[in-house]
Amino acid sequence: MRRQNTLVFDDFIYGTTAVTTDMKFNDLLGHFDQTSIFVVADNVTAAATTLTVQVQQSGDGRNWINKNATAEINGSSVTTSATTTVIGIESGVNPSAAFVRLNITFGGGGGSPVAHLKIYVCNRDAA
Repeated sequence: MRRQNTLVFDDFIYGTTAVTTDMKFNDLLGHFDQTSIFVVADNVTAAATTLTVQVQQSGDGRNWINKNATAEINGSSVTTSATTTVIGIESGVNPSAAFVRLNITFGGGGGSPVAHLKIYVCNRDAA
């Protein structure tokens, strides 16, 4: 059953340094069993840019590890010529720790990609 749908990221990303969703969402995202991640990318400045979004979890809100070995969105291409949408799923097979965030990185793009991203998270409970 769908429990909530939230815009958790709406900003530009510059370069290939990882960024994360705002900490105000960490507790909320940790409440649910299943997560669908929907990304809208536009204003991409570098060709051959890829996007990776990985669910990370923490028991204390300070020390973070990847929830799954493979990112939920793993190296998906985003284009300079149009708005790109990408979806990823965290099925909830293993329960999450108390706090959850998204780790967002760009690859390729000549080392200096820039893009505007909106990331929506739809959370569900298995029950």
